[in-house]
Amino acid sequence: MKKIKIGNFTPNLFSISCVAFLIFMLFRCAGQYPPPGGPIDTTSPNIIYSDPMLNSTFFRKNKIFLEFDKYMDQRSVQEAIFVSPDLGTLEFDWSGKELEISFEGKLRDNTTYVLIVGTSAKDRRGNNLAETFSLPFSTGESIDSCYITGKVYSEKPEAIKIFAFKILDRQSDTIDLTHTKPDYLSQTSKDGSFSLKYLGTGKYRLFAIRDVYNNLIYDAQVDQYGTAQFDVLLQDSITFFNNLNFRITLEDTTPPFISNVKSLNKHQIQIVLSEPVKDSAEFFISDILNFNSLQVNSYFLIKPNTFLLYTNSQDSIKYKLTTYKICDTAGNEIIPEKNQIEFYGSIINDTIAPYFEFQNIKNNENNVMMNKYFLVSFNEEIIQNSFVNGFHLLDSAGNDVPGNFVWETKLKVKFLPIENLKSKMKYKVKIDLDSLIDIFGNSIKDSTIILEFSTIDKNKLSSINGKVIGKTINLDYKNVIIEIFEVNKIRQKIMETKPNDTGEFVFNDIPEGKYILEAFSDKNGNMKYDFGRIKPFVHSEIFTVYPDTINLRARWPIENVSIKF
Repeated sequence: MKKIKIGNFTPNLFSISCVAFLIFMLFRCAGQYPPPGGPIDTTSPNIIYSDPMLNSTFFRKNKIFLEFDKYMDQRSVQEAIFVSPDLGTLEFDWSGKELEISFEGKLRDNTTYVLIVGTSAKDRRGNNLAETFSLPFSTGESIDSCYITGKVYSEKPEAIKIFAFKILDRQSDTIDLTHTKPDYLSQTSKDGSFSLKYLGTGKYRLFAIRDVYNNLIYDAQVDQYGTAQFDVLLQDSITFFNNLNFRITLEDTTPPFISNVKSLNKHQIQIVLSEPVKDSAEFFISDILNFNSLQVNSYFLIKPNTFLLYTNSQDSIKYKLTTYKICDTAGNEIIPEKNQIEFYGSIINDTIAPYFEFQNIKNNENNVMMNKYFLVSFNEEIIQNSFVNGFHLLDSAGNDVPGNFVWETKLKVKFLPIENLKSKMKYKVKIDLDSLIDIFGNSIKDSTIILEFSTIDKNKLSSINGKVIGKTINLDYKNVIIEIFEVNKIRQKIMETKPNDTGEFVFNDIPEGKYILEAFSDKNGNMKYDFGRIKPFVHSEIFTVYPDTINLRARWPIENVSIKF
């Protein structure tokens, strides 16, 4: 083999291999990777230097410089950075632990800007920033100092964006979150808390948005949202507002449609909708050939998304069903393009017996509360008096427990014992099935259903009492609903109550455990919390959360709890 001579040195295969190895190791060591071995790094990264520096004034550059104390996951950092007011598209240039951010947008005169690095930014070991980093700077001679703090309550409260719009100088109804980026921006920490700092005086409208696409606009049915309970006015005399709280939900903007229609027999038609709906509706049925109408005598919502219609006698011909005024639980009304469907009628008689379900108790259930009522639902209309005569609640000695029947609808009845049940006692609910007769005379003969349960030991119960206080707002106690949630593997609401005319409330007969108290002002009287609306804009209902988890022990009542709005 002919050797290549370079100066006075003639390389051979071994020397070439050594040089190649040294070059490989040199480039390997130059790579920006954490050294192998040693304990796993679980510490949060930090920003150790910035240009501009914190609270700089008269800033006029078009670049911002940050330095981290660790090598960062670049994509997560870039997605976690935003500036308010918005500076348009940001460009990122990395060099090791250093990041240069440039922008083309022109800085406004005498304006305070804030660069935010959210907690979703992480290092290459996957460690996130411990808290949101804020870098305020101003193009004028001073930094705005007003601020708003609060908290977002959610199962996953971290990294939810807080959109703020200054509305003092604009029409508030012109704000369209689906196209307009916020004037000011913040992001929640791990516990859902946020701080919107460095604001000027003015009136602000705030939203909590889980910005899935990270595009700083609201995407309906993708982003969870929550509206603030009111607008916030910051003035020279009132430079801050604390405890502006949010709950978030996913907006439903899709109207329901008819999924299926089936004639069960000559007098019953079942209609299945695409989603749960409210129980009011209008139905019109006519035959396809002659357009003769088929009378709908009554209808019932037998499942969250299913209506049962009772009609005059049908023929075995094709019909067209048209529905009106059906709304889903979010209020979206069925549209004309989706409110019609064709089906064939039936001429067979109804020969199928009805059935029922217990809605709020299970067979062999233990620790049933002593103030228990019993809710029974049916799949079709029945003869009420017959069922009442065949229903029996029996104590351990076999004695009937007296009570009253309250028919919420023709398909749902509630049995309420006149007195509370006894502690630590076994009970039976006995229903004679031949008393369960539909309006066509169908029933199950010579059979009985028995459900057994036992009540809780009253010595394992306790109570919580206190008072609702309108600390920052005027409260109408008649609108306030207080809810108690058990803190376990899953969050479960166990009870609700309303305060009296002076704001006092009590929860009796609560099993020992850990609980959270929440309250809201049910302004529209629908007995549920309303999150507000993005478009058309509606404020959310006012709510509050008691700050401490209540550790309730049996026979040790918790007293004088103050729930402050």
